[in-house]
Amino acid sequence: MKKYFLYSALVALALVGCDYNEDNFEGFDDFGKPTDVKKGSFEFTDWASLSGNPKTNKYFSEKDKAQDFLPGWLASAYPTADNGSSFTITYDYKDSKTELHDKYYSIKYYKLKDSDYKLVHGEGYYGAYLNKSTVSKLYKILNVEYKDAKEGDVVFTEFNYNETAKPQKMEDPIFTYDFESLTTGDVTSIKNWYVSASGAAWAAKEYDDNKYIQFSANGKGACEAWLITPSVKIEDINKKVGFDVCIGYWNADCLSVLVSSDFDGKDISKATWKDITSFFEIPQEPTSGYGKFVSAGSYELKEFLGKNVYVAFKYVGDGKNKQSTTYQIDNVVFGNDIPTLVKTEPMYALYEKTDKGWNSVNHQDILTLTPADYTAMGDPGKNFNFSSSIPAEEYLPNYLAKTINYPLDGDEKLMVYKYYNGSEVQVNSDSYLYSSKTARWTKNSYITTQTEQYVKSNGKWNFDPSVVISLPPTKSNATTVLYMQTATDWVWENIDQKLLNVTKKGDGYVTSYGNNEYYTGCSAYYGNVDMRVAKAREQYAAGYEGMDDEAIYNKMCEHLIEVMAEVLAKLNANAVPVDGIEVLYTVQVGIFTGTTVNDCTHQLVYKVTAPGKFEYVEDSFQPIQK
Repeated sequence: MKKYFLYSALVALALVGCDYNEDNFEGFDDFGKPTDVKKGSFEFTDWASLSGNPKTNKYFSEKDKAQDFLPGWLASAYPTADNGSSFTITYDYKDSKTELHDKYYSIKYYKLKDSDYKLVHGEGYYGAYLNKSTVSKLYKILNVEYKDAKEGDVVFTEFNYNETAKPQKMEDPIFTYDFESLTTGDVTSIKNWYVSASGAAWAAKEYDDNKYIQFSANGKGACEAWLITPSVKIEDINKKVGFDVCIGYWNADCLSVLVSSDFDGKDISKATWKDITSFFEIPQEPTSGYGKFVSAGSYELKEFLGKNVYVAFKYVGDGKNKQSTTYQIDNVVFGNDIPTLVKTEPMYALYEKTDKGWNSVNHQDILTLTPADYTAMGDPGKNFNFSSSIPAEEYLPNYLAKTINYPLDGDEKLMVYKYYNGSEVQVNSDSYLYSSKTARWTKNSYITTQTEQYVKSNGKWNFDPSVVISLPPTKSNATTVLYMQTATDWVWENIDQKLLNVTKKGDGYVTSYGNNEYYTGCSAYYGNVDMRVAKAREQYAAGYEGMDDEAIYNKMCEHLIEVMAEVLAKLNANAVPVDGIEVLYTVQVGIFTGTTVNDCTHQLVYKVTAPGKFEYVEDSFQPIQK
């Protein structure tokens, strides 16, 4: 943060007790009429008084510039301030994202549907998964799903994977339902299905990135529940119905499977139901914990040829009488063939649209979390995602610490992960930076601090990026000492040592004390620019050989202009040009020649031409008129 004394030279020097000021600097007794000129520096925190995004975000940005808000705030906070008032204000600013994060910030999320896999397997084959040989053909699905994608679009794909499984040759099912579209929690309705329950509720659950529907009387009294498929017309004698099932804490047979051709979709009591439970293999284990999903087999529907049928899952239990088995149902299918249950695992891949099509993103600084990564973190592994209650920033720093070997200070990694926002899964990307100082990875908030100057003129507050650096000629001013010593050090390193090949201070322009020099006259001891010609000759006569007093004085002025640009560059490396505004740095110094002719405060003006680069403004080295 810049901390300059932004007082006018007259005010600053009036408060200084240097031994030559009162005798030689004219105009210090006449300050004119008192005015309400306010000056200072502070950190802006009054976000609540602003409007729009800054009020909510508590920072400014490229979109919401400080210059659009702070002048109005200053007018309200300092209504009596006179022209000439100025403040340097430091505030929080949100930078633009890094190049890497900006490119991969907006990521679409796409989870493959059963129909998508057919684009890869081909007609006549069924398998809701990819294997080792087909995973590289994901681009075919993206070409169909994102026909209007533009170059640079990025999609996070999620799909089922089994390395060795081979798709089953079979006709397409006429109906299939996997419950993936449901939101987890109690279920009272499913589109086109009949759902009813007493004593408890059907529930949509998710485990291992797979959704299913569940019922249990555990902890309840008497329960009865019905889950009935939509109407399916049987037009082929070979049609069957099948489903997958998983058992939890079996203690009684509570589930039955029924079929009807006269159910009206509303009143189960008026329909004729045929119990077909015995045709399925529904496990009676485990008695503790949960098993795994297995195929319950199938039932041939040839007797219903030409009719519409409904298949019902009926649960009857009583938790108080140890009839509370948990049943999990998934993948209900009507078709000529019932797909063999294949154990798959979720897998993710990041794809980017390029001029050559969809390509997998393989960037060393982009890390896409895998299901195994979520599992290793603990709670995130329950559903393979983060959420408001499982924030990513609490887990990713440790993940990176364990994953990245020998990181360097400032290293950036872009973390791509799934996030549940309360209603759906989305894909987020966050930039994380490594600090060797703290030996930690932290989320890049892009919040930095910026400091700007605001000046009141013509009755209005205006943004003014220019800076006035007042260097009062006194031994006690820290800023003056810093600038004068920096100038002295520059002369020693660049003139005495490099140009003159001097090896000992005192043998060149820099005195043996090391805190002043007579190349420019800068003195960190006295806090002024000592341009006494006699002292300059005495210190380094060879540098001024053949010159009269006026020539020596002029030469030292030239040197001061040269060296002060270097000092500004060293001490103000963060100075940058601003489009449409001339950024000026004005340096005010006390010149001492030992006479009354030139002894007064002078100013030198420099223009910022590039980051940390200063160019002297021609003819700006002038005494300040009183």
